[in-house]
Amino acid sequence: MSKVNKQWVEITKFQKLRNFIVHQNCILQLDSKDGKIKSNQINLLNGIGNIKIDTNDGTFILLNSKPILNFLNHIDEFIHEIIMQLGENSYPDFDDIFRTREHYGDNLPF
Repeated sequence: MSKVNKQWVEITKFQKLRNFIVHQNCILQLDSKDGKIKSNQINLLNGIGNIKIDTNDGTFILLNSKPILNFLNHIDEFIHEIIMQLGENSYPDFDDIFRTREHYGDNLPF
């Protein structure tokens, strides 16, 4: 499950980004002590990449579609790994088509 867990960690980063966008209107929380943006939020957004942060007011914007495409790739990998593990654990002669990530078609073994 380590590959699935790695992807899940990445997916949760995007979940936090989504929460910043939806619940905070693209405005990061400021630290109540010094009024600066919390460093863990900056680290999260910098780790995702292609996001511009205005450190004066805590707003941010996505610079392009790369974060969204990156998220979709992580979801794809996550689902692929689940299919692989289910297939390998359930069917000893699991078809190589699943390993090569070619079209799944209607030949799913479950």
